[in-house]
Amino acid sequence: MRRLDSKWLTLRASLRDILIEEHYQAYTALNFSSMDEQSPQLITLLGQQVKTMVIKKLRFGPRTQEASPGEVHLRSDTNSKSHEHPRIFADCKLHNSSSIPQEVSDQVPSNIINRPLTWHQSGSQTVNPPVLAHMLYAKLIAPFSTVICFFSEDFGGLTAVAKVLALWLLSFSNRPSNLPAITHPRVLILTRNKGKSGFDEQSATKRFMLHIRKESEKQMGMLTGKAKLRKAKLNQLLSTQFGARHFKALFHMACNHFCSKIVSPFSFIRASQIPSPIPLELPFHLMAFMKQIDRAQIMNFAVPVITSALMFKSYPQGMHPFHPSLVFQQFYYQVYIGLDPFRRNLDGSAASSPPQLANAIEAAFCQYTFQAINGRRDAVSIHKEVLAKFKPLWKPFYSNTTCLVCLARRPEHALTCHHSLCSPCMIDFGQSPDSEPWNYWIEQCPLCEEGNQTSFQHKPNTAGVRAIIAEGGGVRGIVPLTFLKELQRVIGLPMSIQEHFDVAFGSSSGALSVLGLFINRWSVDECIARFKELSSLAFRKKKFFDLPLIPSNAIRGFLETILAIATDSKYSSTGINTALQAAFGEAGPFFGSSSGGTKVAIVATTTDDSTTCVFANYNGPENRSKDCGYKLIRPNNIDKELLVWQAARASTAAPGYFKSFQGYQDGGLGGHNNPINLALWEQDAIWDRQQKQPDIVLSLGTGFRRVPDAENEKENNLTFVQALCGPRLFRSFLNMFVGEKRWQELQNTLLPHTKERYHRMNIEFFGDEPSLDDIPVMPSLEQQTNSQARSSDHIQKCADNLLASLFYIELNGVPMFDGISFVCNGKIFCRIGSSHQALRVLVGRLREYQARFYLGFNQSILCVDEGLYEGIGRGAPFCRSVVFKVLSLQDAVDIKIDGITKRARSISNCPYRAETLVKDQGLDCVFGRRASRKRKPADIDHTIKRVKFG
Repeated sequence: MRRLDSKWLTLRASLRDILIEEHYQAYTALNFSSMDEQSPQLITLLGQQVKTMVIKKLRFGPRTQEASPGEVHLRSDTNSKSHEHPRIFADCKLHNSSSIPQEVSDQVPSNIINRPLTWHQSGSQTVNPPVLAHMLYAKLIAPFSTVICFFSEDFGGLTAVAKVLALWLLSFSNRPSNLPAITHPRVLILTRNKGKSGFDEQSATKRFMLHIRKESEKQMGMLTGKAKLRKAKLNQLLSTQFGARHFKALFHMACNHFCSKIVSPFSFIRASQIPSPIPLELPFHLMAFMKQIDRAQIMNFAVPVITSALMFKSYPQGMHPFHPSLVFQQFYYQVYIGLDPFRRNLDGSAASSPPQLANAIEAAFCQYTFQAINGRRDAVSIHKEVLAKFKPLWKPFYSNTTCLVCLARRPEHALTCHHSLCSPCMIDFGQSPDSEPWNYWIEQCPLCEEGNQTSFQHKPNTAGVRAIIAEGGGVRGIVPLTFLKELQRVIGLPMSIQEHFDVAFGSSSGALSVLGLFINRWSVDECIARFKELSSLAFRKKKFFDLPLIPSNAIRGFLETILAIATDSKYSSTGINTALQAAFGEAGPFFGSSSGGTKVAIVATTTDDSTTCVFANYNGPENRSKDCGYKLIRPNNIDKELLVWQAARASTAAPGYFKSFQGYQDGGLGGHNNPINLALWEQDAIWDRQQKQPDIVLSLGTGFRRVPDAENEKENNLTFVQALCGPRLFRSFLNMFVGEKRWQELQNTLLPHTKERYHRMNIEFFGDEPSLDDIPVMPSLEQQTNSQARSSDHIQKCADNLLASLFYIELNGVPMFDGISFVCNGKIFCRIGSSHQALRVLVGRLREYQARFYLGFNQSILCVDEGLYEGIGRGAPFCRSVVFKVLSLQDAVDIKIDGITKRARSISNCPYRAETLVKDQGLDCVFGRRASRKRKPADIDHTIKRVKFG
C-alpha cells in the first residue's frame, strides 16, 4: 500500500473557508468479498504514542504507514476480512494538530472531495483545531462506530479523557444522529495498570463517571436531575449493522450533513432515501384515492392497499432493513394524521379521537415489511398479492391523474382494460426480453387482472432525446410530410421514421401529421394520402354555396364572406368532425394511446384568453411551474378526457375557417404555430434533463415568404388603408403564425457548438403564400419540397445525427479509482432491438464501411468485429464492450461514430459527464430504487472481448 492509501479525513484552510477533505482511496479498506452481506464494525482509536504502538501490534500490514497529526486514517483488519462483521479501524490524529494546514492549490485531486464548513464564517471566530477535531469525532465518526477507544495515557489520564467526553456530551449539545440510544457506540478506556493487584473494572468505572460528572458541572452548573437511561425494546430487525456499500454511501451523506446542517441530527433513514426520494406529491395522490373510497371500506380496503403501496416504495431491493416503525414515523405518520377521516366530525370539524387510520396503517406496514425484509417474498410479490385480493373493487376505479398501483405518481401507460400505470410500476410489474430491455409488456392488469394486449417502449435511461416538431399551415402541411419521406429514404434502414424520435409535437395541420404518424402508426406515404383526403373533406364548402341560384363568382364570394362572419366559420364543423372521426376513430382517448414509446403532444389555445394548452398522451412531471406560460390539460374526471379526434379538432380550429371546439382553438394563436420551444421545455421536464441538449431537434416548416431587403428599405410604402390601425393589427396577428421567426429566435439562444443538433426543413415562397385552404396548390408544394430536399445537404446532416443517436453507452458499474484516474468499464448498445431486421442491415453497413467509435482524436475501436457480426446474425443484441478513463467524474465523455456518416457525430447523449452517467443509470442508488432493471451478464456480451480505446 502506498503512503496515502489509508488517509481518510483531513482539514484544510482556504482563504475563506475551513474544508473537510474526504479521500477516496481510503475506501479500499471496504473492498470485501461480499460488499452487501458483510457489515463492517468501525473501531475508532483516539490517542498518540501508546495508540501507535498498539496499532503496530494489530498488524494491519507491513506496508501500512502511521497516521500523521491532523489526519484520520481508515484501516482494515486483514484477519477478519472474510468474517460476517469484519473489523475496520479509524486511526484518529486529527486532534493532535494545533493548526489547520493551508490549502496548497485550487486544483483538487480527483480522489478527494472538498467540502466547506458552511456554518463556519471565516473571521467571525477563532478556529480551535482540537475542538473542531473532537466535534468531527462526536458528530461524524461516532454515529458509525461500534466502539470508541480512548488511550488514557495519551490524554494524560482519566481526568483528561473525562474532559473530552464532557465536551462531546455538553458543548455539542444536540444528538449526532437520530438512531436509538441502544445503537450508540460503546466507549472503551484503555489504561496502563501499574498496581500489583488485579484491575477492578467496577471501581474504575465509578471513578471515571465521577470525573465525567465533575467536568459536566463545570460547564453546565448543577445538573437538574439524574439522567435515566432507557433501553429501547426494538425488534432484531432494527439493524444498524450497515453493509460495506451502505456504510460508504451513508458516510458520504453524513459528511455533507456535518458540513452544512450541523445543528440537526443526521438521519440515517432520510439519507437512505436521498438518491431515490419519496415523491413530494404522495399526500395529493393519497387524498385523491381516499376521496373515492366509501367510509365503510377504509379499514378493509384502503388500509391494506395503501400500506402495501408504502412498503413497495420504501423497501426496494437493496434497501437497508431499517425498522418499519421508525420509517413510518419518519415519513408517513403526519401525512395520515391529516388524512384520517375518523378524526373529523360529520360537520367537518376536528375530532379528539385517536389516530385510527395512522395506527392501522403503521401496524400493517410493519407486518408487510417484516415479510419483505425477512426474505420470505419480495416487495413486488407482496404488493401484487394485496392488490389482487380486491379484484372486484377495482372495476369501477379509474384515474388518469394517480397511479392506482403505487398511489405515488401520475400514470403514463394505459392498459387494455383502461387502468393506467406510472413508468416505475410498468417496469416493476412488467416483463422485458433480455435482448430488448427497454420494451415491456404486462400480461394482465395488476388491479383487475384482465388480459393486456399492449406493449410499452421506454427510452433507455442513458440515451438522449430526439424531438420532431411539425408546425401548422393548412394544406401546406403536405410540406413536412414530403421532407420526412425524403429523410426516411436517405437513412436507408427498414424501419419507420417514427422509430427515430422520442417526443413529437404538432400544431394545427402539424398536429394531424403527428397524430397520424405516431398514434395511428401510418407510414409516411399513407399519411400523405390521408392528409390529402382529410384536407378535401375538411375544406368542403357549405351547401348554401352549391346552389345554382348564384351564378356569379363575385356574388358567391361576397355571400361566402357574409356567411363566414355570421356563422363564425367558412367551413362546416360537421365536415371536419366527420373527417377526423373517420381518420382517428370515434372512441379512442388521447391519454395513454399507444405511440411506440414516443411522447406525443399537440397544441391548442383557449378561446377566452388564448392561453397555450398542450394535449398529450402522457402526464409527465407534476412539478411544472404554474408560471411556465402554458398548461398541460389533464382533467381529474376521466370521463372528460379528450379523444384523439377531439384533440385534433381543437388544435385545427383556425378562426375564420372553423368554429372553436369545447373552448379551444387553433394552436398557433398563442404564438406557438411552430411549437419548438414547447417541445424543448417538455422534453426537459419529462426526463428531468436539467437543460442538457437533446440529441437532435427536427423542426418541419410549412413554407414562408422572406421579405426582400429592398422592401424593408422602402419608406411610406403603405397605402392610407394599410396604415390604419385595423390592417396593422391584422398583419401583426398573422405574424404570430410565422413559424420561421420562432426558429430564428431559437437560433439566437443556442451556443455555436450545439447548433449542429438542430435541423430546420422548410421551403421559401417567392410570391404570396398559399392560403390555408388552397387545395389545388398541394401538388406544386410537393414538387417544390422534393426538389429542395434533394438539392440540399440538410437532409443528409439530419440523417447522420439520427444514425449516431441510435447508439448509447451504459456503465457496468461505478467507475473505480486506480490512484490516478477513474476506470470506466462500459458497453455501447443500439436502440434497435435484436429482433428488428433493421439491426442486421445497420450492422452490415457498419462492417462494410469499417465504421469506428472514437474517444478523442487518437483513440478508436471498430464498431463491429467478426464476433459481434456473427452474434447478431444469431439473434444477439448489439453490444460493444469498451474501457476508458477519466481524470475526474466531472469530466465529459464524448464518444463519436464515423464511417456511416459524412463526418464524425456524437452518439446519443454525448458529451456525457461521467458523474451524470452514473446517476442516470442509478448506480449511485446503493439503497435500491424502483424501476431498476439490471442486464444479466449473459445478455450483454456473448462473444465480444472488452476493448480499450486506442
